[in-house]
Amino acid sequence: YLFFYDVTEASTLRIVTKRLRHYGHRIQKSVWLCDIDSQACAQLKQQLDAAVLAPDSVLFCRISDVSDVEIVHLPETGAEAVNNVLRSGLVESNFPEFIGKTVIE
Repeated sequence: YLFFYDVTEASTLRIVTKRLRHYGHRIQKSVWLCDIDSQACAQLKQQLDAAVLAPDSVLFCRISDVSDVEIVHLPETGAEAVNNVLRSGLVESNFPEFIGKTVIE
């Protein structure tokens, strides 16, 4: 899953960050990559639903076919954070196509 959030309230931001840190890896300030199953995702959704109120929001994006995913990061100099997560091996089971590859060719 990819998780994106747009949170302005400081207390909500701390809760969202703490929850996502437990489940995944930050690849940008408000973007997280989480190697979790649907049950863990449902738990995370429930936890965040209790904490996030409009106008703040969290977007969940399930990646089901990793062979059809392309990650592009601009500027290119920022791609290293994404590559570090992908190379870490922590997401290897669901993202084998990316391990050891660069995001920007």
